[in-house]
Amino acid sequence: AAERVEEVLELTEDVRIVGNRKKSVQTVAVCTGAGDDSIDAVLKNNCDLFITGDIRHHDAQKARELGLALIDAGHYGTEKIFARNFADNLRKLCDEQVEIIESKVIVDPFSDM
Repeated sequence: AAERVEEVLELTEDVRIVGNRKKSVQTVAVCTGAGDDSIDAVLKNNCDLFITGDIRHHDAQKARELGLALIDAGHYGTEKIFARNFADNLRKLCDEQVEIIESKVIVDPFSDM
């Protein structure tokens, strides 16, 4: 699953993984950006895997203790596809009656300039 996430998100850095890498996955939760505040909801909904970014140390420990597998693909890594995807969906919903302008500034603030 981790390799697929890296491929689909076109990541340049490896993801961080919590939990059993060979665990069977049926239900996946996804949260762009920093999703550590959503761990309880993910567990409540019986998800096997949570893909998000910016997982803090203690939240990773909590997930591991409770048997939740995590893939931390980074804040930027999980958000960079959001603006384009959201704008495309809005265009479809608005049937071209509203001009949708999406940001063209999609930059990892931690990368070299």
